[in-house]
Amino acid sequence: MQIEPLPPLNTLIAFECVARYGNISRAAEELNLTQSATSRQILQLEEMLGCKLFTRTQRRVLLTPRGEIYATLVRQQLAALSHATAEVMGWNGLPQVTIACTSAMGSLWLSSRLSDLHRELPDLQVRMKISDSFADLRSSEFDLAIFYLRESPPGFHAVPLFDEICYPMCTPDYLTRLDFTAPAEALQQHTLLIQDDPQREWTGWSDWFASQEVSNFLPRQTWRANNYPFLVQAALRGDGILLGWEGLVQDHLNNGELVPAHPGKLAANGKCFLLTPQDRYIKPIIRHVMSWLQQQQTIATHF
Repeated sequence: MQIEPLPPLNTLIAFECVARYGNISRAAEELNLTQSATSRQILQLEEMLGCKLFTRTQRRVLLTPRGEIYATLVRQQLAALSHATAEVMGWNGLPQVTIACTSAMGSLWLSSRLSDLHRELPDLQVRMKISDSFADLRSSEFDLAIFYLRESPPGFHAVPLFDEICYPMCTPDYLTRLDFTAPAEALQQHTLLIQDDPQREWTGWSDWFASQEVSNFLPRQTWRANNYPFLVQAALRGDGILLGWEGLVQDHLNNGELVPAHPGKLAANGKCFLLTPQDRYIKPIIRHVMSWLQQQQTIATHF
């Protein structure tokens, strides 16, 4: 397939701007170029096309007949390119941020905070990218990611949001069935709500029991799901004991819907990170959102 000749994009932009104003100085001001640099771009385009696009007078530059036809076509193509770019970016002139996170982070921690953020920044557009595997994401798909990870991944700026501290949790009513001072092994006589996570990014019940010097993990009854918010809802209904990540379910802890079911806590190696791609400029609005989320986390932990 033969590719038709294409002039440099900057010469087309300069041509459209000069054609619109009929004045090189005004066009140069919009383009943030000098008048001579703008004139050179027009000359470069005319040399490539092999024809004059403008006739020059003392005060104005006027399109030639060929220039008028070409200006119409260039405007159409630049508008189409601008529209296509805006479609890809989801841009409509308002500030925006694309946030990637797990379904658990989105529904349990982030959603209520985004409602508050909307009240502070009503023009901010938010696009959510939900994925339960950070490894499956491309950095081009998001501006900011919030994930529990064992360590900071290469290629990203990582700011810890909160540590991975987990322990058994249940409703206050369910707690009345338990002996809070009993050995950890006694919890295996109750229904345990278990997260099936084949990627093992999060700490599991067996890890918690091992931290309490219980080597055999043989619960009498379990509910299992590969969706953590489902297990949280089951715990809130009093259906069993959840291994809760303190930072993730802190809203339910703060309002008393969930309480510790055992005094033993496990501070694992992982952290919840705010992540931004290193190869991209972090826009001021992204920095604002990051700072705001960190402030909200500080407020929640001092509730």
